[in-house]
Amino acid sequence: MQATAPTRIDTVATGPTLMVGLGMTGLSIARHLAARGHVVTALTTDALDAQHRAEMGCATIEGVEVIRRHNLSNRLAWNRIFVPVGLGRTVAQLLPQVDVAHLHEIRSLLNAAALPRLLQHHTPYIVTPHGGLPTELGRTAFKR
Repeated sequence: MQATAPTRIDTVATGPTLMVGLGMTGLSIARHLAARGHVVTALTTDALDAQHRAEMGCATIEGVEVIRRHNLSNRLAWNRIFVPVGLGRTVAQLLPQVDVAHLHEIRSLLNAAALPRLLQHHTPYIVTPHGGLPTELGRTAFKR
């Protein structure tokens, strides 16, 4: 029986950090995929909390290559407005090595930066929406 090559997966996770909430969920999925023999790269931002940033660059966390990009504003990031500088360029550089992309959350600037490049390179992608719509967006009867 011939062994199949591991799938190369690129995951784009917002955060504020990979250690809580959505970022932790994204890292948990990526860790499990890496444990199954897949090659997983996680793209995220450098926001840790309202006052602190993570070190930029690349690190390996439990078998997952994590690439952090600098947020334009840490204060905005902590208010869920992530503006990662150079994320689109990073996605474009990784695409030749990626078999499938996993986008976390629907309404994020990270995905807005990544999606046009995925479409341009015909890279298949999966979207995990996470969460729901805030009531401030109107049509609250549908959200309750």
